[in-house]
Amino acid sequence: MWITALLLCGLAAYGVQLWFWAFVFRAWRSTPLPPKAKASQKGVSVIVCAHNEAEKLPRLLAALATQHHPAWELVLVNDRSTDGTAGLCTAYQQSYPHCQVLHIDDVPAGLNPKKHALSQGIAAARYELLLLTDADCCPASPDWIREMSAPFALPHIDFVLGISPYEENTGWLNRLIQYETFYTALQYICLAQRGYPYMGVGRNLAYRKRVFVQQGGFLPQHQALVGGDDDLLVGHLANTHNTATVIAPTAFTYSLPPHTWQAWLRQKTRHLSVSKYYKPAHSLRLGALHLSQLLVLFVNLTAFPYFWYDGQKIYLFGLLMIYCLRLVIFVKASHKPWRSLQSQTSSAYLPILALLYLFYLWTAGIVAMISKRTQWN
Repeated sequence: MWITALLLCGLAAYGVQLWFWAFVFRAWRSTPLPPKAKASQKGVSVIVCAHNEAEKLPRLLAALATQHHPAWELVLVNDRSTDGTAGLCTAYQQSYPHCQVLHIDDVPAGLNPKKHALSQGIAAARYELLLLTDADCCPASPDWIREMSAPFALPHIDFVLGISPYEENTGWLNRLIQYETFYTALQYICLAQRGYPYMGVGRNLAYRKRVFVQQGGFLPQHQALVGGDDDLLVGHLANTHNTATVIAPTAFTYSLPPHTWQAWLRQKTRHLSVSKYYKPAHSLRLGALHLSQLLVLFVNLTAFPYFWYDGQKIYLFGLLMIYCLRLVIFVKASHKPWRSLQSQTSSAYLPILALLYLFYLWTAGIVAMISKRTQWN
């Protein structure tokens, strides 16, 4: 009896997995644009919040100085920095007239510092179109602003979701970080393309200023949270009709990856800690995806040895065929997005990385759910 119930759970989990990998994740593409939209020249305010980023900020500023977009400004928010960040911001402002600098000395009680700094930057922005990135990021090309702002030529678009991979290094930690970036992007890009936008990444995200202003900034219940300035905002306001995606490598922003397992766990815990505030529909889809992965693994680890030692070759063969089918669809659906991220790691590693990431994701998720407080730089 128990094996029958287990197999039924397994079949349901396989069904969910096949739906995601054979249907949802095949939607990997940028939002189609008419020719005129690709040449959009609308003004853009690039907003960067920096807290003690004197070491990393120069790389971003040098890359921004090469941008081709003709009408844009840089809003630099120096958030309570105690290193040389303030001096760097002032020097850049003196060299480039299109840059305005805001200095924040304290944060009102009950507000998250990052959200407060971002809100101040948005309030000071001169243009309607806002493009966000972090101080430790770097645009992949001089066309970054132009590529990310192009979808706004369509009047119904309020949000543009971009991709922000981490730079590649050697070792299994970096491979796993690359896979996590790929898998996260696969989910929010493809679900947005299928009409279910639920998040973006603040390292490469654009939206209209009026959308932020009309709802009064970040929601009161989210203002004190560490994180959520990107995913909770998108999840609350984005919908089927007002969201575009951009996956062109020239529109990427690259960030420096964590260098230790502990640092990555802290980062993932911070990211996952806000997932409990997602809308129920978003949580249900993501929960079905992650739980079905775990059930597929559990069923195979439990039922496969049972059939092996019990001599039930028909069931053993059927279970093996279903698993192989899921694996083939997984590899086929993953290949194009994985190559789009220009990873130097072979796609042959994907099944192994997926298994390792599953264990790491559930570990980080459990830590995030029981964690009462996380910190960010």
